[in-house]
Amino acid sequence: MGNAPMERKKVWLIVNMEKKRPSLMPIIFLLLYLSCWCC
Repeated sequence: MGNAPMERKKVWLIVNMEKKRPSLMPIIFLLLYLSCWCC
């Protein structure tokens, strides 16, 4: 949980990419689930 700010930055980068390519939505959810698993 110590890398919360870093995770937020990653999420923002992913969100920006998602805006350009909506097809990445499933990948975003996968990454979010994986990050939750790591925590």
